[in-house]
Amino acid sequence: MLSVDEDEQETVEDDVPDDADMGMGGMGGMDIEKMMAQMGEADEEAEKIYQAVDEAMDLRRRARREAQEQAELAKLRAQRPKIQQQNKTEFENALDERQQLASGFGSSLDNGALTNFVEIGQAPDKILSPKLDQISGTQSTLNGTSTSVDPKGYLTSLDSVGIKSSAEIGDIKRARMLFDSLVKLNPKYAPGWIAAACLEEHAGTMVAARKIIKQGCEHCPKSEDVWLEAARSHNKEDGKIVLANAVQHVGQSVKIWLAAADLEHDLKAKKRVLRKELLREEDRLDTWVSDVETVEAKGRVAVARAILAFALKAYPDKRSLWRRVAELENAHGMSLENLWTNDDNFVLICPTQNSMAGREL
Repeated sequence: MLSVDEDEQETVEDDVPDDADMGMGGMGGMDIEKMMAQMGEADEEAEKIYQAVDEAMDLRRRARREAQEQAELAKLRAQRPKIQQQNKTEFENALDERQQLASGFGSSLDNGALTNFVEIGQAPDKILSPKLDQISGTQSTLNGTSTSVDPKGYLTSLDSVGIKSSAEIGDIKRARMLFDSLVKLNPKYAPGWIAAACLEEHAGTMVAARKIIKQGCEHCPKSEDVWLEAARSHNKEDGKIVLANAVQHVGQSVKIWLAAADLEHDLKAKKRVLRKELLREEDRLDTWVSDVETVEAKGRVAVARAILAFALKAYPDKRSLWRRVAELENAHGMSLENLWTNDDNFVLICPTQNSMAGREL
């Protein structure tokens, strides 16, 4: 009996399900799935947090990187600015704020004052009226209706109208290139500067001619011809200044002093200029006398006469020169009548001096 009960009990125990088996197969499986779902949500939230942190850090690094790049770019622009930036800076420095707002077209009329447009409209008439009157007078002269005709002035005005053909213009250009090369290769050659200036004068460009001859004076200061050409290409007032500068370099040139005297209007001014030359070149008298003795010793009497004649023009009141003339002519067969004529001329020029003839003959 006991053994039967034990067998039944074992059979009953085998039919009853185990708690562990129920937990894994039934209620236990549901808890694991829920737990896994919660862990997945926690991972997603963690991923979002990490991504937000990464984005924040990347934003901070990007802001720092952009600031550093801007600083390096500004430093590079300061060292090597663009042409557009340079022009903008020059524009800002050249114009004030009002002119900058007006795009550089600001003027004195922008201050709000009323503009007299009537006077502005009459300005061209005031300028053109004298020109029209001149043209009208010229037409009247051509038509024969003018009451007074100035043929000389009319012809002069026609000469001033330079109508050059294409061939002549081409010749001027070639000659200009030639003279330009000449003065560059040999800047000390004075005739080259004079020829280049004359070419520009012939072409009608007086400004260029004066500029060229000025350069010639700078390169050839000892050439009197260059200074004379420079004085000729200017008006009288500017010519006086040019010759005054020429005296500093070629003060011994008689041509320079005579040209300076010719630019003076009245006789007193001319004499004053020549007197300055005589005071400045007093020592030239001895030089001329020495030259006369040199050429006379070589038998060139005509040259000696020419030197004395030139010296007498500069120093007409020098008694020693007149005595030297008398000695020269007496030594080379001059007649007594001509010798007395020289003595009379000396007395006329130097009335306060005694006669030379009584002492020399």
